[in-house]
Amino acid sequence: MISWQLQQKLRPIKEKLAVVAKNRNFLLALAIIGVFVIGFYINTYTARIVELKEQTENQLSTCEGKLTDCSRNSTSLQQNLNSCQSNLDSCSTDRQKLSDLYKNASFDFLTCQTNFGVLNNTFNELSTNYQMLANSSATNICCKKKIDDPSLKYFYIQNGVIYCTSDSSQTSAIPFVCPSLAS
Repeated sequence: MISWQLQQKLRPIKEKLAVVAKNRNFLLALAIIGVFVIGFYINTYTARIVELKEQTENQLSTCEGKLTDCSRNSTSLQQNLNSCQSNLDSCSTDRQKLSDLYKNASFDFLTCQTNFGVLNNTFNELSTNYQMLANSSATNICCKKKIDDPSLKYFYIQNGVIYCTSDSSQTSAIPFVCPSLAS
């Protein structure tokens, strides 16, 4: 048997249980409403999860497509870069060859300039000697001819041939003087 003190302590609990028992139908209705509300939220949550899953899959598919495009573009760009590097290497080699050719051509040009100076001096010397020889020869030849034709006073040289003339209007006519014939 239960002691009186224990009965006193259990009494408020019994009273509350009696109130709860009276409101049992209310609680049952409340529990059913709660189950429906929870079911509604679960259905809404499930629908939202399905919707988010579809959006995520679509975005993932789009991202995978873009990643594939990026990978393809990256490969193409790498090939272009490799081609450009090869062209740059080829141009660098060609540049070095052209630089070497330029140095050789510059040296050859300087050599030609030096040779030209030497040859020009030689030409001038030979030209002066030729003129002196031509004038001397022409004077000798024309002086001999002057004995037969005293009107001769000029000479000119054309195509390597000496012509004695009395006509001063002849192109490039040069006067000559014969040394004295007295001996």
